[in-house]
Amino acid sequence: MTASIRGSFSRRALLGLKEPRARAVARIESTCLALNQVMCESCADVCETRAIRFVQRGFVKRPFIDADRCTGCAECVSVCPASSIAIE
Repeated sequence: MTASIRGSFSRRALLGLKEPRARAVARIESTCLALNQVMCESCADVCETRAIRFVQRGFVKRPFIDADRCTGCAECVSVCPASSIAIE
C-alpha cells in the first residue's frame, strides 16, 4: 500500500476496527431552575435510564447527569420548563 493511500485510512480502519462514534449526552445550562434555587425535577422524572439525579445542596436539590447512563434520547429537553437542557 502506498503512503498516499495509507494516509487516507485511519489505523483503526486498517485493522478492521470500527471508528468509535461520539454519543449524544445531555448537558444542563446555567438557566436551569434548580440551579437558580427554584424547585424543579421534571427532567429526572422523565429520564427512563435515571441518568439525571438530584442531590441536596442547600435548600434546593441540584441536578447531575451521569454521562455513562445518558442515551441522548432528549426526553428531558422536551419537558424542561426553562429550556435549559441541550444534547451534545
